[in-house]
Amino acid sequence: MSDSDRIVSYDNLDAADLHVDRIYAGKTSNGRSLDPISRIFKVGVQGGIRFKGSAIKKSIQLVVLYSTGEDPDWRDQLDAQTGILTYYGDNKKPGGGLFETHLHGNTALFNAFSAGRGSEEDRRTVSPFFYFERVKKEGSLVRFRGIAVPGTEASTSSEDLAALWWTKDGQRFQNYCARFTILDAPTISRTWIAGLVLGKPPLSEGCPEAWRQWVENRTYKALVAPSTDLVRRLDKQVPVDTLGKELLSTLRNHFSDRSDFRDFALAVWRMMAPGTGTGVFTRGGRFARGYLGGEYLIGPPGSGRAAVGFILEADPGVPGKSVTDVSGLFSSLRHREFGVFVTLSYFAETVYREVRADSHQIALICGLDVVETLRREEGLSDVVSTQEWLNDKFPSSRSVVE
Repeated sequence: MSDSDRIVSYDNLDAADLHVDRIYAGKTSNGRSLDPISRIFKVGVQGGIRFKGSAIKKSIQLVVLYSTGEDPDWRDQLDAQTGILTYYGDNKKPGGGLFETHLHGNTALFNAFSAGRGSEEDRRTVSPFFYFERVKKEGSLVRFRGIAVPGTEASTSSEDLAALWWTKDGQRFQNYCARFTILDAPTISRTWIAGLVLGKPPLSEGCPEAWRQWVENRTYKALVAPSTDLVRRLDKQVPVDTLGKELLSTLRNHFSDRSDFRDFALAVWRMMAPGTGTGVFTRGGRFARGYLGGEYLIGPPGSGRAAVGFILEADPGVPGKSVTDVSGLFSSLRHREFGVFVTLSYFAETVYREVRADSHQIALICGLDVVETLRREEGLSDVVSTQEWLNDKFPSSRSVVE
């Protein structure tokens, strides 16, 4: 089926069900652009967090999360393979408090995540979150990505909704980084949406079974969709936006001709995999390609945890050239260990095919992954704050940005 066959026209939105990854269209009338999200849910047309009802009075009926993908500082991200959505709040500029936002989006997030961690009665008060992404500005085309609930099965409350400090133009402020789970609900009925708009409770007629299970038992039945792609395209391995390229260049300049890129690579891996243990050991001694290893901890805290060994190889790479050889990491892995390879460059197609064909498990962390992790976990949104962070965490005698 072509994309045109999967687009629901503006005039049909009032009667249409929502299907995961289907496109819904706006239109232009008398010179005005008519928004499809507003038409479907009877909400406003401004902001990324739109809701029907009042966040201040805790009377929200439904919430729409909308990502244009155009804000370089706030990189909302849906991991389609795990069903985990990372979404940022609406306090995006210095000078205001966490909850002092015009549309009260952060207040809506706080109320939903607090109730989501409570009792069944508390969860009954949580309004459904509908997540959309922009497909194309012209024509107001948006894609429905799924219905979300606050939190994830494996994270803590502080990880689910974290009020992080960010720096922009040398000024600090707080904003929320929220993690949702997209539920396994491929079709959302118009009956349910219409009821929510009228103020009916979420467990009313048409309620998806996955939503009901979350409310009644706090069961996260995620929409998990394993990737069929064996190889990541180049534009999925290196930043394509201007700021991302600048941040990557800043990292390259800082770690040029330095062996402590390994320490930085391990720090990035810890951000991506919080279960990584604190102890590490070294193996090998090649410049910028020596190995670090340790244990990844699985299970509850204390003696109930199991430890899985890993070996990490770090190579900043050469600008414009791919990493073509991971054989050293292959040969270093022992039975029941997994590998991690971190680079500021990108991996050749042959590397992906070699890794997929081998019995060992290796995580390939490329330049785009590194930049996005620092943006997401450290709030680094400009070159100045990135260089200051590097100088503080990984100081060197050469701290001038080239």
